[in-house]
Amino acid sequence: MTEVPSANPSSPRTVFRRGFLVALALILVLVIVALVLVRARGGPEAGNQTNRSVSEARRLLEGTKGTRATFFRVSPVPGGEGPNLRTYRILQQKTLEVKTTDEIRALLTDPETYSEMGAKCFEPGMGFRFSRGGSDLDLVICLQCSWIYAYEGSEFKSWALGQSGVAALLKVYQAHSDESKR
Repeated sequence: MTEVPSANPSSPRTVFRRGFLVALALILVLVIVALVLVRARGGPEAGNQTNRSVSEARRLLEGTKGTRATFFRVSPVPGGEGPNLRTYRILQQKTLEVKTTDEIRALLTDPETYSEMGAKCFEPGMGFRFSRGGSDLDLVICLQCSWIYAYEGSEFKSWALGQSGVAALLKVYQAHSDESKR
């Protein structure tokens, strides 16, 4: 029987192998931790939807500071007789004060307002129109499924609302809607 010589534990080759294995194990642990964190945050795209929503809202609302927006209470069903905000019949229209408009703009450009996803029933009950120069930005909002549809000319964007965004916009609705005062 041939005896295999034992490796010298202090030889450079053995030390290198141990160091390499330790480094490899450490990298593996870091990769696993990173994957767990990404999964807990909603996948590799987590944060992208919110960041995109905030960036688009800021871009579209640029130049509207100090102006007065219009609040709309709209029918949740598209179409119908009378004036429309996009395709939703206007049930109530109210011009807001500059201070209120600026507060709503601040809300709409705050990252805490948005989320990564929402349902898609889209039966809106409210909206806003912000004017700047010759163009209007129309926001049609469904607080039930937590989405904002934003239109400027032929440009369309959609943004998912987070719980704090829904709660804040519900307060705006309650403050300005004739329906909530009944």
